[in-house]
Amino acid sequence: MKKNQKNEGEVYKIVLIGDEDVGKEILRKNYFGYNQDFTAFDDKGLTFAIKRVETEEVKVAFQIWDLGSKEEFDSARPYFYRESKGAFLVFDVTNPSSFQNLPKWLEELWKRVGRVPMIICGNRANLREGKESKEIVRKELGKEYCRRIKEKTGIDVIYIETSEESGENLEEAFLFLAEAIIRIADKV
Repeated sequence: MKKNQKNEGEVYKIVLIGDEDVGKEILRKNYFGYNQDFTAFDDKGLTFAIKRVETEEVKVAFQIWDLGSKEEFDSARPYFYRESKGAFLVFDVTNPSSFQNLPKWLEELWKRVGRVPMIICGNRANLREGKESKEIVRKELGKEYCRRIKEKTGIDVIYIETSEESGENLEEAFLFLAEAIIRIADKV
C-alpha cells in the first residue's frame, strides 16, 4: 500500500463486541492504548480507548468502543455502533457458548453498520491447555468460521488468538484492520 496523505491522522471508530466475561474489558484496558471511561455508564458498560497504528504505509488512530454485552445495554448499544468502520468480535476459547454466540453479535453488527472489516478474536488462549476438548474452542474452528464469513460476504476478516496476559497478535490484527479500513476509505 502506498502512503496516502488522506488517511494520515484519520481516526476510525471500531467496536469491540462479544458476550459478557470473554475478556473484552481487560484487552481494552491493557492493550488498546489510552483508556477513557464513558462516564454516563458504569465500568461494565460502554467504554472506549484510543489506539494509534503507525507504519511507513499507515498512520491512523482507532477509537475502540467496548459495547457492553449486558442485557441492560441492549437499548443503548445501537447508538454506539454509528459510524463504526470495523470490529473486533471477541469470544473466550475456554467458553464454547461464547463462540456459538458470535453469529448473534455479527448479525447485530451488520444490522447497525453494514459489512465492515473485522477480526475474530479467540481470547484466553493461554487457558486452553489442560482443558477437555468439550470445554474449549479449537483454533481450527475459529479459522473455519472466518473463512465462511469471507466466502459468503467478501469481507476482510481474520482469526487471531490472544491472551489477556500477553496481548499476543493484537498489533498484527490492528495493522490488518487499519489496512482493510483504508482500502475501503480509498474507494469512496
